[in-house]
Amino acid sequence: MKLLKRGWLLCAILVLLGSTALAENNTVKVGVFRDGMIGTWETYGYKLAFSKLNQTGVNIKPIYLRCPTAMNRVMDMVEQLDNDGVVAFLGGSNSRCTSYLAGLSQRHKIPLISPYSSMELLSRFGFEYVFRLNAPVRWYLNTLMDYAAHTSPKPKTVAFVWEDTPFGRRFTVFAADKAKSLHLNVVVNEKVDFADKGRHATDLVIKKKPDVLVLVGNQEDGLRILRWLKEANYKPKVLIGAGAGYSMDSFLKAQKGAAEGLVTATQWYPDADWSGTSQFVKAFKEKYHKTPNYLSAESYAAVQVLSDALQRAQCSGVKQCRESLKKALISTQFNTVFGPVKFESFSGYTNQNRHPVLLLKIQNGKLTPVPRSTASN
Repeated sequence: MKLLKRGWLLCAILVLLGSTALAENNTVKVGVFRDGMIGTWETYGYKLAFSKLNQTGVNIKPIYLRCPTAMNRVMDMVEQLDNDGVVAFLGGSNSRCTSYLAGLSQRHKIPLISPYSSMELLSRFGFEYVFRLNAPVRWYLNTLMDYAAHTSPKPKTVAFVWEDTPFGRRFTVFAADKAKSLHLNVVVNEKVDFADKGRHATDLVIKKKPDVLVLVGNQEDGLRILRWLKEANYKPKVLIGAGAGYSMDSFLKAQKGAAEGLVTATQWYPDADWSGTSQFVKAFKEKYHKTPNYLSAESYAAVQVLSDALQRAQCSGVKQCRESLKKALISTQFNTVFGPVKFESFSGYTNQNRHPVLLLKIQNGKLTPVPRSTASN
């Protein structure tokens, strides 16, 4: 009987030791989900941030994973990370993976900080464990369409050519409604067909000659369409690129004049006047010998926000740490290289940071900021 009691006592001690291990070694595990195509830039930001910010009293151990588009694979990853005792997730960039990751974060009660995904619904499901740093797609849309509508002479017609993805479909639905409110007549609303790579959509644009052309989606489709338009000697009065690739160096180098005058929305650029941005750019160049883009800045800021919240959270055990971290994130008011961060619930959004959308214009092959007076949303 005494041996049995000692056995129960030993088990109890082991349980207590397990629940306090996180507090003793001051280390927390974090699942970091990266995209396959643009994951390198995301990783640059994460690794630089962890090297700079792991000196705050909380040791963060990142577990890097590629963010898949198959739901069962995301489920398996989250299940494994839950069993491994991660206290938070960072990332998710493609729409499918991020949507699955958000739902699973809510189910497993593990906080997710989403730095990249602009999918509108991400912060509109009411998920209390999902926190978005960047602006959603509707804010992109409003900023770009308002800019187009207020150019001189005032445009009358608009065309949308979009990639067949959740981002492309959702953006175009919102954009069509926004165009109507701005008294712009939609003369083309066509997806990029997989078989002809957008040739049919391009021919429709050339035929209708809209005042405003909005290319929605990836830079590969956009470059192809712009080259065809250049060959046809057609250029709209206002050219807009709505998507991640249009503000990247790779697009600027590849466009070779076809995108001159194009206006695109971005979440961040190296000359932004936010706290610590210049120091971040300098450190990034010293480490990687290249200029950071918005993806790297978002990754870096996500780690800044996580580090700040963990310093305010009580982490004596994994589950307790997750709950405490969620509460700390809700009360976040912190300046990052990506701008001020405060997660709020308003107008149907939950835990959404009110991040401003910035506009950039390609002039002489370089990106130039559009004054905020003409870029407000």
